[in-house]
Amino acid sequence: MVKVELQSSVVGAAQYEAASKTLHVYFKDGRKKIFREVPATTYEVLIASPSPGNFYQHHIRGCYQTHGTSR
Repeated sequence: MVKVELQSSVVGAAQYEAASKTLHVYFKDGRKKIFREVPATTYEVLIASPSPGNFYQHHIRGCYQTHGTSR
């Protein structure tokens, strides 16, 4: 699992575990959220997005089950 740094004022990085369809989102403020049952295509679009924060707000947050949040 590779952590990909993102150019965003909100989202700092993302990691994806294909076997479990788990997405790890790291925020600039130090928080980390883990989402389950996320399709690989959603992760691919997130890391390719010109605005990862906007993509997160509209296509990930509230759309997938959150497994955990930490600082």
